Amino acid sequence: MLRLGLLVTLALPMGAYAQDRQFRALELTDGRHLEAEILATEPAGLRMRIPQGETLISFELLVNISPITAAEYDAQKPMRLWVHSPAILEPLAAAYKAIPALVVSTVQDPNGLEPGAVIQLDRCAADFSCMAEAVDPDQGMWLVTALPPSDESTAAIILRARFSGGSQIERKELSVLSPDAVWGQAHDAIGLIPPGPTPRAVKEAFTATGTEIPDPTKVPGRGKRIAYGVGGGVASAAVMFGVGMLLGMPSSDAAVGADADKGSVVPAALGLAAGGFVAGAALGGSLAPEPPPVAASGSWGPRIRGRW
Repeated sequence: MLRLGLLVTLALPMGAYAQDRQFRALELTDGRHLEAEILATEPAGLRMRIPQGETLISFELLVNISPITAAEYDAQKPMRLWVHSPAILEPLAAAYKAIPALVVSTVQDPNGLEPGAVIQLDRCAADFSCMAEAVDPDQGMWLVTALPPSDESTAAIILRARFSGGSQIERKELSVLSPDAVWGQAHDAIGLIPPGPTPRAVKEAFTATGTEIPDPTKVPGRGKRIAYGVGGGVASAAVMFGVGMLLGMPSSDAAVGADADKGSVVPAALGLAAGGFVAGAALGGSLAPEPPPVAASGSWGPRIRGRW
């Protein structure tokens, strides 16, 4: 750590701590080679600006750092990113497309990616080692997947990202699927700091097909089952109360002491009514119709809770 700190200090002359703009080429342990403008040195690392936005690079990720000119910084090519997400492809792709200097490719929209690479990347699905082999090693590319969890996680979607030239995989959990959550985690997964409010394009991607992504904390059809359950319970309780009163009332030839017996008839009938309500509620809830499936017009809709 001392050697690395000395390396950073030597690479950042005193002008970096003043107001002069300082540009550096950085080699990172995760396989990335960045050309960045240094904004500040912080305890956690170097805060810098790259064409895609602001980022904080931990000192532990630094392998080498050297000066470059502003012209070299301005001349760098856009970064490329591949998205595999049968679950939330449209909103996630929209989030990445809203990031500047980032060329986003999917199986539906290769966006200039070679056909052979598209076919191989699609076949690899969520296998990062397989995807990395499909990428030109001289080009480099972010590889991103977003799928329902295959472990015990309660998240709705697990977002994973790896740079093709490295082996480190970032994992981000989306507990609630919303435009803001996707926008923030899409940045975080590839090491960027979200630059403010969620763009309209990301919000529109959630509603473009008329498909609403379900909240994993809510059970579909719960309201209808409750209504059916309450209705069934009330009806059953009324019937059982009437039955209890009829069975408990004395016959006409045994009217003597009837008034005394009524005091025990009502509690018994109420007991039957309570039992009837419970049974009726359970039966009514079970008879509630199943909610209709989520519209399949969106590519993620009905598969959000599934496994593939």
